[in-house]
Amino acid sequence: MKKEKVKLVIMCLMSVMIFQGCASSRKQFVKLGEKIDSAKFRTEVVEDGVVYLAKQQVKIEKTIEDIKGDLESLKGKIPAVEKKYNYIVKKGDFLWKIANDLYRNGARWMEIYVENKELIDNVNLIFPGQQLVIPNLD
Repeated sequence: MKKEKVKLVIMCLMSVMIFQGCASSRKQFVKLGEKIDSAKFRTEVVEDGVVYLAKQQVKIEKTIEDIKGDLESLKGKIPAVEKKYNYIVKKGDFLWKIANDLYRNGARWMEIYVENKELIDNVNLIFPGQQLVIPNLD
């Protein structure tokens, strides 16, 4: 429908130009036709580009939705990462004191022990220079 309107407008313009004597020669009509064909070609290219971009936009939006769905399905499946810190025992240290210094709560000494039980034979005996892993230190 749109192309038919364009052709009709072109024919009307040509008729007016002939009537007014603006484009009386065949050469002028050929040039005018070339300009019109070039304009139509550019219009078609732009229209094709718009259609292509619209299709790409739909694909991109679907991909985004798929990714959002994947992220939702992964929530809760990834375990929380436990932060750990290495601590070198100093002279006079004991587990309660280390827990109190690092956690601000000496009662958490058992967490340090559990994390390091392969290094600690007796909870009352830790030695300077021992390297302890301190778990859950924020």
